[in-house]
Amino acid sequence: MKQQPPSDPPSNKSQHWSDVTEKGSSLGMTLLLWFYRYLGQPAFSVVAFFVIGWFYLSARVQRQAAQNFQHRVAQHRLRLGMPEWQPRPFRQFLAFGFSALDKISAWAGDIHVNDVDFRNFQTMQQAVGSGQGGIILISHHGNMEICRAIGQQIPTLKINAVVHTRNAVKFNQLLQKVAPDAGLNLIEVTSFGPETAVMMLDKIERGEFIVIVADRTSVQHRERSLTADFLGAPAYLPEGPFILASILKCPVYFMACLRGDDNRFLVDFTPYTKRLLLDRKHRQQALANAAQDYAHWLEGLALRFPTQWFNFFDFWEKPRPSRDKNPSKTP
Repeated sequence: MKQQPPSDPPSNKSQHWSDVTEKGSSLGMTLLLWFYRYLGQPAFSVVAFFVIGWFYLSARVQRQAAQNFQHRVAQHRLRLGMPEWQPRPFRQFLAFGFSALDKISAWAGDIHVNDVDFRNFQTMQQAVGSGQGGIILISHHGNMEICRAIGQQIPTLKINAVVHTRNAVKFNQLLQKVAPDAGLNLIEVTSFGPETAVMMLDKIERGEFIVIVADRTSVQHRERSLTADFLGAPAYLPEGPFILASILKCPVYFMACLRGDDNRFLVDFTPYTKRLLLDRKHRQQALANAAQDYAHWLEGLALRFPTQWFNFFDFWEKPRPSRDKNPSKTP
């Protein structure tokens, strides 16, 4: 007889993702990269288990968030008639830690295009060869650094990644010390304005792609969020990436890179729309529909690769109005 998952996931104190300190994960990743840089990969692999184990035991909020997510996956798979899933929160932490090694390996040239399986490869080739760039919406699920790195091996493909958190910038600076090319095509922004939009539009018109995360609500404007069903419950997504895609009047794609059981990587490249239209009369409904489409795509991957979910906060917590206008914590 199959074991039923708990009817209710472990409780977690309500907090916006930016209120959950990321210093633990940032410190852990910094230590791992330091060991890789000075002691090499063997030391990295050994130390990683201890660093990740320490982080798992000491980071109560993040641990509860992982438990919450894993239980929701188990419940939703059961509802959908999928094979049973036993919650594995520690495996989720391990995957997060070892994703740093994959990032380094990719930028060091140890991961090649031939090591990657592409979903919709012909569609991706057509998009790249069309000369028309676009917006690629990603998430904190999987390892998009693999795509950025192998993109350097494809002369016709140029991916620009938007980073606008202090932790993300610091991590990329540290990553560059180990793999100097990791700093290529990064767009560091603290807020989106007309100048940023013009710069992005210029890149898109040159056939380049702009990568933006779309799974964390804004810190500066937390209330500007969209509700979408995710794993059977309402979750909250930022409206900014979808509005930006509409303003830029360009093709929109969803993209993720996951590690498979065979240690190969799967890149899911899903065309969404040639242009996201937001007419004034039906603007909010169009935004809600776009957010739900993105959430549905993301849910499918999360159910298939549950341990590669790297949002260590309550993903279903309704954002409260912002108090701190400091943009340094924006995703």
